[in-house]
Amino acid sequence: MSKKIFLVFLLNMRYFDIMDIIKWKIINAGSNDTRIIRHRLDHSYGIKAHGHDFPEFFWVVAGTGMHLINGEHIPLKTGDLIFMRSGDWHGLSTDSKNTFELINIAFPCEVIQDLHTRYNDINDVWNDTPDMPKMYSLTELQRQWLEAAASNLLNYRNSKIELDRLLINLVCEIKQTENDIFHACPDWLAKACRSSQQQRHFTNGSRIIAKLARRTAEHTARTLMKYTGLTPSEVINRFRMDYAAAQLCTTDKNITEIAEECGFCSLSYFFQRFRERFNISPRQYRLEQLRIVPRNK
Repeated sequence: MSKKIFLVFLLNMRYFDIMDIIKWKIINAGSNDTRIIRHRLDHSYGIKAHGHDFPEFFWVVAGTGMHLINGEHIPLKTGDLIFMRSGDWHGLSTDSKNTFELINIAFPCEVIQDLHTRYNDINDVWNDTPDMPKMYSLTELQRQWLEAAASNLLNYRNSKIELDRLLINLVCEIKQTENDIFHACPDWLAKACRSSQQQRHFTNGSRIIAKLARRTAEHTARTLMKYTGLTPSEVINRFRMDYAAAQLCTTDKNITEIAEECGFCSLSYFFQRFRERFNISPRQYRLEQLRIVPRNK
């Protein structure tokens, strides 16, 4: 049977009211269809707690609500993304008079099992070990991308690769977000910090972050410490050292030249900061990154 993808707008969905455990072979009549469902809930109607034997993920498009998941109540807001595993039990409700809207994408277990064998990062998201499924907060740009990707999935009804692409790209987005120390910062601060990663900015020292943010140095430092646990100097030195490491790996510039490009007047101070970041000297770092290719005799 050819793969079909369904988009269902459920304004008054009662399906889950009569089922405690949802079986993939029942809802999809034994096929491998991907199910894309848009739920619209309000204070008079929610989704009864249920389990299922297939993985899925959903994100909140609008409104706020409560997620009953494996016996715990977790509040949800716009942009929250949850990766559900087969075996999880959950239900959804809202006390708000406004609509609580979310999009759910479900698929057969075989899809995740296949991706598990190839990508370890998939295991980090759909991991059977924790008691609770993974939950993330999407940025506005990530929400726009995800909704566009879901719409694109609808346009390629017979393509399994489109589902794989969505899942892989989504996990990549999540992993990049986890590595972004400024993700939780207010937008004005996150933008300033990311801009200060450029060499033309970080050579100006730690006060460049406040300048780019158009805030006072004191307010910027307090907010940065609150959300990252770092001072402006620590952030700028991190950017400088990352730039230095890249230069050591990709160019034949001498170490003094690289230190000057990073904005350091003292070579010994540069060596100190570099060792603090990588636990190794710049020279040793360069040597370890070099690949030794044997020559033909």
